[in-house]
Amino acid sequence: MSFFEIDSRFLIDTAFHRLEIIRDDGLYRHLRLREQGTSCYYYDVITWPGYLTVTGDMGTWTFSRVADMFRFFGGWTGEINTGYWSEKLEAGAGRSAHDLLAQEYDHDAFCSSLKEWFSEYLTDNEEEEPDADWDDDNGEPDSDKARIREIVRDLCHEDFRNDVLAHNAVYEACWPECVDTWELCADLTYKTYSTHFRWILFAITWAISKYHNAKIVDKAMATFLAVKGVDA
Repeated sequence: MSFFEIDSRFLIDTAFHRLEIIRDDGLYRHLRLREQGTSCYYYDVITWPGYLTVTGDMGTWTFSRVADMFRFFGGWTGEINTGYWSEKLEAGAGRSAHDLLAQEYDHDAFCSSLKEWFSEYLTDNEEEEPDADWDDDNGEPDSDKARIREIVRDLCHEDFRNDVLAHNAVYEACWPECVDTWELCADLTYKTYSTHFRWILFAITWAISKYHNAKIVDKAMATFLAVKGVDA
């Protein structure tokens, strides 16, 4: 699922969610968002000074950056800052594992980066040997370009379960000598931000907007009742 579809999916998943403010004591907050009668796609947002935790159907995620994490994330705009916000994930004894939590292997992204590298290779070497493809009786490609093309095609047809398998397959492929395998392995894209992580970021900003809207409504209602009381 592409980045631009996650916001739509989130809005569909939470179309009937309602906000329940369980605790609202300064920076100590506990919000619950769920559809009445079901726990499907429910989630809680809990804050205390310097931290924000989201827990529910999409997992448990804890972020830390500033005293008021509602101010850090801000409300719903339809956009999320995956790279910067992922750096604020807390894991174990430190933050070094935030990429492990927020990202997952993406075969489409892997193939796209591999094909992009091959396209650049063709551009950089267009004056070199002719690209004879399958002229030999043994069916082997003749030129370096043809050999690389075949390897790229085979790698993209594989079904790697994770980034380690994809990386190892690239490294162990029978590339011609013109290919710097170490550099190629380092330049490829293996992982992108997971659907769960991006969903959670939208969930945070949506909850914050719901919370602020509820506060505005409460304040307006209190003002209205006070005025009515004076008129009475």
